Amino acid sequence: MNSSEKCGVHSGPTGGAVYQKIKQYFRDNPIREELEINAVFIVCDRMENYISYVKERQPEIFGEDSRISWKDRSDDTKQATELEPTQASELIHDPSWLVVDTRSPLAFKSAHIANSLNIAYDHLDKMLNDGNPFCLSNKLLFVCALGEKSRKIASYCEQAGSKAYSLAGGITSWRDKNLPLERDL
Repeated sequence: MNSSEKCGVHSGPTGGAVYQKIKQYFRDNPIREELEINAVFIVCDRMENYISYVKERQPEIFGEDSRISWKDRSDDTKQATELEPTQASELIHDPSWLVVDTRSPLAFKSAHIANSLNIAYDHLDKMLNDGNPFCLSNKLLFVCALGEKSRKIASYCEQAGSKAYSLAGGITSWRDKNLPLERDL
């Protein structure tokens, strides 16, 4: 057993993938037994970028109790109110509405509803763990690709006191209805 198998390699997933590929190479290409070979590779990926990811998913590694996420605190039996795209397009021009697009920044730039705010699902997920970050006086319309993630978020925010809705069918349904979209590319 080599030292990396005893102690581990502190890197991100790229470093782990390179290590596995090197092991596979030597397994698939045996070297004569009388030769002693040392293989060295440089890990160009530091693990610091991934600590928060690991800490969130396996807090016991850091000696912490698991945190109860907003998903665990939400009542899944209560479904979020959904707005059909044509209905939503008529309502969201009122300044009391805030449209929150939870897709990735790239997807948002390629096509989004005018005046919507982009908070990617992963970031919003972290924000919701600390409570409802939205002003209770706003009406919220959550948008995702197909309406599944936005339904969960809207349901939780509604339980937390917001007037929250999900766009039925997501941005896909909005596009299928030929409703206007903006592009930032």
